[in-house]
Amino acid sequence: MREVLPLAPTAYLTKPLNTEGLRQRLESLLLERRAPVPGAVPALTPGLTLTKFLDKRRDVADGAPLFVDVATAIKLSQTANGIDAALLEQELRNDPHITAVLIAAANSAAQHLGKPVQTMGGALAILGPVQGANIASGLAKKRMAVLTSDALLAQASELWTMSQRTADYARILGGMLELDVERCFCAGLLQSLGDLAVLGCLQEWLLAGGELNEQVIKQSLEQYSAAFGSALRTRWRLPLELRELIAAVYQYNTGIYTREVLAMNLAGQMARLGEEESVTTLIKTKSAKLLKLSVGDLQRLRKKLTGVTDPSLLRPLPTEPEAAADALEDEEPDLLDLTPEAPAEQPAAIEDPADAVQDVPKN
Repeated sequence: MREVLPLAPTAYLTKPLNTEGLRQRLESLLLERRAPVPGAVPALTPGLTLTKFLDKRRDVADGAPLFVDVATAIKLSQTANGIDAALLEQELRNDPHITAVLIAAANSAAQHLGKPVQTMGGALAILGPVQGANIASGLAKKRMAVLTSDALLAQASELWTMSQRTADYARILGGMLELDVERCFCAGLLQSLGDLAVLGCLQEWLLAGGELNEQVIKQSLEQYSAAFGSALRTRWRLPLELRELIAAVYQYNTGIYTREVLAMNLAGQMARLGEEESVTTLIKTKSAKLLKLSVGDLQRLRKKLTGVTDPSLLRPLPTEPEAAADALEDEEPDLLDLTPEAPAEQPAAIEDPADAVQDVPKN
């Protein structure tokens, strides 16, 4: 705006306002003064390597490829009374980047309320459907919103699939354990923030004239995803509780485990299982033990979400002693059927006798 003011833009204002005509007139004037056109891809400076490029972008990158078609999502959310918040949430809720940006914007707008927003539904309740739609539309206009490389798109598709699978496992586990299912879903979805931000920067590198191949893409993701994700979550000031749940998908950061942290860790492990891998490998993990989940619970959970029959159920019939043990195990309650799905407002912490487990203190 400061660059445009000396050009007296009011001289080009008309009634009704022709924004496209105004843009074209100002753009021609800016080009005459050799100013860069907004949205133009800057050329790579001589000697700039991809490593140096990503190092520079790590602390300033705020874009990523989008999973949803924002224009279509907004169109499907329209009603006779305008944009419906519930419909908009339904259309946008599976996009990690849009979800994170809306939560960040809502927390910035609601700082005086004291209670952090940790879900898309909560974010839209603060921002309103119109502002939420405007923010999403702005994200869709960024250069990296749509990937132009097949190799980048293939990587993004894998990340979106993994995020969605983790979020769905977290949601179902949250219902089984009477946790906040929407917060669990959101944390699972946001695990790929750093990966997607790296892909967005690789898209910029490509558009600026750089070269990429599958090996370089994979190496960049391995080297920079964690750093990009951490920088984004901190810069956007995502709530600490939500950040801890996102981190728990991969590892425990402390020796203090809440039921939500354990559920998120187990959801991440379930999502990463290959089709030929059995859930029996997870039953001895700390998460499954402290949540007191049986092999049968995990088998039914996997079947319910993916439709995949666990390989352990396809093995030859067990001998009589093994069959008796399995029968005894099957008498345990089925958490998928018996547990109500309403999330508890204050989930209790599980204590690990070996680690002196206690609940996470509120900040």
